[in-house]
Amino acid sequence: DHVFFSHAQHVNAGKLDCTACHGDVANMGRLQQVNDLSMGWCISCHRTQEVNFKSNKYYDKFLDLHAKLKSGEIKKVTPEDVGANDCQKCHY
Repeated sequence: DHVFFSHAQHVNAGKLDCTACHGDVANMGRLQQVNDLSMGWCISCHRTQEVNFKSNKYYDKFLDLHAKLKSGEIKKVTPEDVGANDCQKCHY
């Protein structure tokens, strides 16, 4: 009731496979939850998961992060770096 979750953001922009959050669904006789999918679990993922940043047009607008990657100032970009942990992304 208090959260909006967009699979599109994760699948289309994030290029995540369903198994990243839901486990090996292709081999489940009956679907079951394998991760707790809580806010803490999501935030932890957003802080550690590397996004497919270099070859994804969705992220072209983040010119400063592209420059930092190119210069070697940073080694990867996480969802948190592109605003995924902004409360308004899910809570509004």
